Amino acid sequence: MSPSHSWGGNLDWADGIRPEVMPEDAEALALLVAQSARDGMQAVEVGSWAGNGSTRALAEALRPFGGHLYCVDTWRGSANVDHHRKIIARRGSLFPIFAENVLRYGGED
Repeated sequence: MSPSHSWGGNLDWADGIRPEVMPEDAEALALLVAQSARDGMQAVEVGSWAGNGSTRALAEALRPFGGHLYCVDTWRGSANVDHHRKIIARRGSLFPIFAENVLRYGGED
C-alpha cells in the first residue's frame, strides 16, 4: 500500500474493529501482488475476518489490474483469541462487518 492509503482511525473501521495486520505487512502483500500481477488476476484469501486488514491490502493491490479477490472465512472468529470470542458473543457473525468494511474501500460483494 502506498502512503496515500491510510489505515484511518476508529471511525473508519466498521464497529470499531481494528485491522489485524500491521501496515508494513500490508505493504509487503501489496508488493507481492504488484510483482506477480497480470490483467484480470484472481486471488483467494483464506481467513478474512473483518475485511479491513489483509483483505483491504490485497483488494487495493489487485484493483489497478482489474483483478478479483475471493474471500473465504467462517466469520465466527478463532475460539482461542479472546477478543474474537468477545466480538462474536456480541455480534454472532462478523460477515455484516466484513461486507461493510469491503464497501468502505470500494470493494464489491
